[in-house]
Amino acid sequence: MKLSKKEKRKHDAWIAGLAMVIVAGGFLFVGYWIGLLNTNFVVIQPQLFKPTASLPTSGSGGNSSAANIPYYSDVSTWQADHFDVSKMSISYPIDFDTQKGFTKDQSADWRVNMLGGPGTKVFTLTIPKSFIPQSNFNEATLTVGRSSNNIAMVNCLKPDEDVGPNAVGTPVSINGQTFTVFHSSGIGAGNIYDTTSYRIEHAGQCYSIEYTIHTSQLGNYPQEYQLKEADTAKVRDLMDRIIGTAKFD
Repeated sequence: MKLSKKEKRKHDAWIAGLAMVIVAGGFLFVGYWIGLLNTNFVVIQPQLFKPTASLPTSGSGGNSSAANIPYYSDVSTWQADHFDVSKMSISYPIDFDTQKGFTKDQSADWRVNMLGGPGTKVFTLTIPKSFIPQSNFNEATLTVGRSSNNIAMVNCLKPDEDVGPNAVGTPVSINGQTFTVFHSSGIGAGNIYDTTSYRIEHAGQCYSIEYTIHTSQLGNYPQEYQLKEADTAKVRDLMDRIIGTAKFD
């Protein structure tokens, strides 16, 4: 049947409209499946690759103190190590610099303020300045040392000579063992060093677990630095928690 010109134009327009509908529908169909696939990927990816634990980085978070991170108060998540033949173990956060397995050679720096009586330093942990940023905190160092030297044994549970004749130690029980705790401090060239020393006689040796917190006087810095006084109580709390994990096998 031959169509008139008017009817033919209507027929062609209808075919063209139908084609546009089909093409548009095809785009919508493809777009739907692409969107569906993308949606599934976004949902599934975290389930497949989500880490089982997230450890903090000290000093992270701009000016916020890393000392506020809960990880540092949960000793069950820390690294636990035994120290050579001393049969002693201690736990600590894994994101601090440590040194272990020192040479067996005797040295005088196995503990702070020890005058005479060499010993062996078996462990060192350092908390960096970034732990309390924008402050006068420089660092804090914890050491574990031991000595069977006669002088070291005689002076093990005595206050150091530079802390005054009236200084006394405080007994503290840690995992069934009684340590004696001493405190001392020193100032030099605008630097302040506060030391807390835990000591115990065990198996014929004097053991010392101690830490020194190093800060600077705020007057050392220009005012435009806008530094604040460091909350060293948080450093002390962390160090005491570390020492509180000490055990003898």
